[in-house]
Amino acid sequence: MIPIKVLFIDDEVIIKRIIMEKVNWDKYNMEITKIANNACEALEYLDKFHVDLIITDIKMPLIDGNEFIKKALSLKKNFKFLVLSAYTDFDIVRKSFKLGVYDYMQKSDINTPVMDNILVKLRNEITNENTKNADGMDEALSEGFTDGFADTSQISVSKRYTVLLIKYLDFHSKTGKQVIKLVKEANEVQKLFFTDIFKDRFTVIIEHISKSYKNINHERERITEIIKKSINREKLISYYIGVSTTGFGSEIDTLKFEAEEVIESQYYHIQSKKVFYYEPKANKQELLEDDWKLRLKREVEMLNIDKASDILKELMTRIHVIKPDKTRCQDFIYNIYVFYVNYLYNNNIIAKVIELDYNRIHNIIKQFDKFDKLEEWITNNLEIIHEGYMLKYRSNLAEILKVYIKFNLNEDLSVNKIAEKYNVNSSYISYLFKKQEGTSLKKYINEVKINKAKHYLVNTNIKVKEICNLLGYNNPEHFSRVFKERFGESPNFYRGKSTI
Repeated sequence: MIPIKVLFIDDEVIIKRIIMEKVNWDKYNMEITKIANNACEALEYLDKFHVDLIITDIKMPLIDGNEFIKKALSLKKNFKFLVLSAYTDFDIVRKSFKLGVYDYMQKSDINTPVMDNILVKLRNEITNENTKNADGMDEALSEGFTDGFADTSQISVSKRYTVLLIKYLDFHSKTGKQVIKLVKEANEVQKLFFTDIFKDRFTVIIEHISKSYKNINHERERITEIIKKSINREKLISYYIGVSTTGFGSEIDTLKFEAEEVIESQYYHIQSKKVFYYEPKANKQELLEDDWKLRLKREVEMLNIDKASDILKELMTRIHVIKPDKTRCQDFIYNIYVFYVNYLYNNNIIAKVIELDYNRIHNIIKQFDKFDKLEEWITNNLEIIHEGYMLKYRSNLAEILKVYIKFNLNEDLSVNKIAEKYNVNSSYISYLFKKQEGTSLKKYINEVKINKAKHYLVNTNIKVKEICNLLGYNNPEHFSRVFKERFGESPNFYRGKSTI
């Protein structure tokens, strides 16, 4: 049975330690997939990944628990909330119940019969809901959307599958129904499954009959093209399709994870995975927040701060043309701007050079009655951000390089290529990095890559060959040699030992 995924949010070290070391999560068929220190970190995670249960502290800095719950609910995903509180917080907790939280618990009740009782009830309820979803017993089935598709219980551990994640498209919309209809028509040579049906996404799993990878690639591309064509008929639809590698049925969870990460450009490899994106160039009269965030995120991860600024300026131009009502305009700009600033700070790309009080930022944006004044304020802040980035670049290039390496492990990270990107002599950039970090740039890159490889081996079912692709190694033999030199064991042996 697939474990119930749990996001835990608390900044107290002792609470996090108790949660991880004392609570027997296996007993409840649950696993902690992420421990976040604050609401901003949690929201960033939820933007990328689905969880079933969120356990959150009610009092947090910057964004408190209730404000976080409101923002999480706006993502329109199927979460259950369990609120942690102190003895004196009940007035705040009462507001949480009005938002629809499942239950609350005092921190002193962690790892006690009180917590056990709550987690058992949550396990039973979430399991029942997930079973209904897996069996098609949701709205989609009641409307006959999934007729003709196989039940997920038929997924075989010995057969090959590819996962397609269609993101930012409502399964129940007119276009969603059209996609389903056309995919049904292609259901001639293999089984197809629908899973993970949420407001903003759904997943198609393709079961491949052929053992030939050439035929499998053809099947995968044919289905993907059918989906693309059906969506493209709707001129105002913006969407992403993440396509995983091909794996066995025992690896479905990993394949789903890959499809998510393809869309986020973290697992992209041109020979094995693809991401498709479509946004009409004309007549687009809607603002899709996730699209702008994803575009910003991609430029930030390449440390293209100038291009990220251009995206925000493009957004202001788009808003000026569309002319949404004032409140929607202000809220939209606030959400995008705060996402951008928070992403820069959380990833140590700039120092805290501009306003970080999000309530104050919201009040500042709300006070602008005229769009040109708001646009001017954004432009001024973008200049300050750029100056802050350049200041850090000049004073601590090593920190900037560490961020770039973190986000681009699948790229060519040779010293020469990095020096070329930053228009710096390779010898000088190596000297500067060693002076600031105490180790060579090449050694640091290798250490980050090999530790990431260890993470993949222990926590995923991704094949060793694929890990090589993800981390930019030339061939599996070279990777195995490097790994054995570092850990004294081959990758496959290390993985086998770690799963015992």
